[in-house]
Amino acid sequence: MSSYIIDGIWEAKQCVLLGMILWVFWNLILFSLKKRNGERLKKYGFKYLFCELLLVIYLCTILTITGIIRTDISTYVYSVPNMVSLLNIPFKGASIKMVTLNCLLFAPYGFLIFILYGHKKKLSWEKAILIGFFTSLFIEIFQAFTGRLPEVDDLIANTAGFLVGYLTAQGFLELFDKKAYKYGIIRILSTVILFCISIFALSFWANGDALQAEEEAYVKMMEQYGMEHRQEK
Repeated sequence: MSSYIIDGIWEAKQCVLLGMILWVFWNLILFSLKKRNGERLKKYGFKYLFCELLLVIYLCTILTITGIIRTDISTYVYSVPNMVSLLNIPFKGASIKMVTLNCLLFAPYGFLIFILYGHKKKLSWEKAILIGFFTSLFIEIFQAFTGRLPEVDDLIANTAGFLVGYLTAQGFLELFDKKAYKYGIIRILSTVILFCISIFALSFWANGDALQAEEEAYVKMMEQYGMEHRQEK
């Protein structure tokens, strides 16, 4: 699992420049439409703008990890059978490791959404969950064009991870409120504990880690074979 996390951090570093360019472009559009000006920027403050930049960078990271961007366009082939996989029984024979990683992938996304839009009650948690759900749904549907299988497991895990990040951010901000810091501690602990219990309970149903390990070993073997074959040429 640690290798996946390290790879994810590397992808995030690679997406910093792209995220900054998109963030600047987005702000230029807002300025041109008069949706944002100098006074509003002062009102938002540096922390808000920094978190907004982090959100754009992290969205680029998610889209990179899931194969939406930085993928060879020539490989885009729509497949109806791939879409049918969204109707499979959730988590049957799934890898609990991959389920956990998919949850963790969307947790920072939910955290940043709350920091930007949730803490001032601009966005209810119900609407926030819909953001996480439809973001994941878009990714899963788009993967049908990239040769990857859309999975209902990923859709549920991503949405759950988004909610974990959203609730954790709510508890985190409550820690800075003298009247509500106890609720913040309870909220963070209860969210983390419930997440761990859910993953543990799910491990009895999603018992495909051995199969996942075999698939990873096969992929590595084929990559090694490809490298050796190219060296021979």
